[in-house]
Amino acid sequence: MIAAIVAVVAAASLTVVVLNRETPVANSTGVELPTDSAKPAFKPWTTKGEKDSKDNPLRILNSGEDLIIVTARDVTAISRADGEVKWFTKAPNIEAAEGAFCGAGNTTSPDNKLALTLGLVEGKSKPITPNCGIVTVIDLKTGELGWSTTVAYAQGAISAKTAGMPVEIVAGVVVATWDFNVFGLDLATGDSKWHVKLKSDPNGKPNCPANGMLPAGPDSVVVKATCIQPNGDALFSVAELTAEGAIGRTANITDTDAGAPISSMKLLAGSPVVLNVTPKPGPDERASIITLDDGWKVQSVIHDERGDPKSDKALATVPIGFSVAPIGAYQEQSRALVSGNTMVSVTAPNKGKPNRLVATDLKTGKDLWATEEPALLFMQVLAIEGDKVYALQSALENTKDFDQSVVEVDLKDGKVKGKKTTEVISPNDGPPTIIFYGFTFKDGRAYGVQFQNSDTQWLAYSVG
Repeated sequence: MIAAIVAVVAAASLTVVVLNRETPVANSTGVELPTDSAKPAFKPWTTKGEKDSKDNPLRILNSGEDLIIVTARDVTAISRADGEVKWFTKAPNIEAAEGAFCGAGNTTSPDNKLALTLGLVEGKSKPITPNCGIVTVIDLKTGELGWSTTVAYAQGAISAKTAGMPVEIVAGVVVATWDFNVFGLDLATGDSKWHVKLKSDPNGKPNCPANGMLPAGPDSVVVKATCIQPNGDALFSVAELTAEGAIGRTANITDTDAGAPISSMKLLAGSPVVLNVTPKPGPDERASIITLDDGWKVQSVIHDERGDPKSDKALATVPIGFSVAPIGAYQEQSRALVSGNTMVSVTAPNKGKPNRLVATDLKTGKDLWATEEPALLFMQVLAIEGDKVYALQSALENTKDFDQSVVEVDLKDGKVKGKKTTEVISPNDGPPTIIFYGFTFKDGRAYGVQFQNSDTQWLAYSVG
């Protein structure tokens, strides 16, 4: 039970410094595009977090007119228009002990609520290690925390402690996982609506801790679990749960499916289900990308040089920002995006030369096109909207060239259609270490947030 909620801190306690230079927007012919004279010109901004906000972000997303940043110990709302901080809310104490956020949903409710999970801080090293077991919601209009519900219970876990808890909102229900348990909670009250225990044998004991979850549609989620078999072997499984708590489609992913013995598996998308599979150490260390069809049968498997970390063609389906998320059950955001049966991703940007933006047909596993530009890097796929792809691009030599761009690409053929470019300078008068940043996309612009692993405040800025 939450004993105290730390009050919302005034926005004036954060520093906003405009450090960016806006450059003219040009189309593919180099002609300056007209602007809407009825609206004030957008000015790029840079915002530094509150002096005590030094923890790694867990989730960044857009809500209304704001950029939301959830870290292990606080949530901040920034106006996307000017970078001003609207509110700042700390994680609440739990029965007088220090609390931390264990996870946050990928989507918000229609009335701008975000589901969060909470736990007791047990290790303060970066990243923070919490023992999780509480679900709550936050109003993204005001920053006020709402109801809280403890879902942890005696004999409810295979392991003694749970670190990281995936949570999502679908059809008015907060769906939260805790070890092998999945709970459906009423969005308005937090009251329990249903409780499902995951197991691989219908007649056996619960044995499938959930370690990932994404929306699978407007009224269901896909849950990824690792089932611990009686002989100690791991069975990698996905299951669909509806907002009513019914189990729908299920699938087990085998070594044969992946093309190599499986070490771990991550969800890249929930509709269709796309999985990134990491192999065990051995002669074949290529990762696999597995896509399921509408019946949740294996539709395609990518197991070639695109999963080889040594290859220039390796697809970077790693999480956004610096990978410092809590160890345990936690659903990370990816640099790749899926729309229908097309995945758009980037190849590894750390090879010392330009990388590629790649579209892949998930029905066949074959690449549709790949785009590369001299002296430039594609860092993240920002959005897929209709027949357009938006990606974040930076200079290869970003210690000399501080420009970053929102690039518009044709989804059909990969041709670059236009760019919006901003010179980005961090407070130390140098370029930000862009590999440590994750980006959201809205209003035709990108918003970067530092996923740092240090004792400094995070930095956020706009591009475009």
